[in-house]
Amino acid sequence: MKHAIALLIKFAMVTVILEIILLTFTNLEFWNIFWISVTVSLLTYLLGDIIILSSTNNTLAIIADIGLSFFLIYMFNYIWFDSEVTFVSCLAASILLGIGEQFFHKYVEKNVYHKTTYA
Repeated sequence: MKHAIALLIKFAMVTVILEIILLTFTNLEFWNIFWISVTVSLLTYLLGDIIILSSTNNTLAIIADIGLSFFLIYMFNYIWFDSEVTFVSCLAASILLGIGEQFFHKYVEKNVYHKTTYA
């Protein structure tokens, strides 16, 4: 259940960021961005948050999430031929997702992995 809640939180964050950036800078429609959000959320959660974050540190997980997000968003250019996600809009969305991941990873470490940091 902890993973389901974390995944829903991540999906909400990804969807809001991608809707703002991609609706503003591309000709994608809501449902196209919704499917991009589903894909990015699932794959970055599985690879970035479960595998990388649990075995390394927050910085490496954020870098991996930014890179994977950029790759996935940009690859949707090849799925929908009538759309064009520009390099700049893809980069902006990925960087904003990376900023959001900073806070999301703290949530995951505390509530999913039960890691505590001591000052």
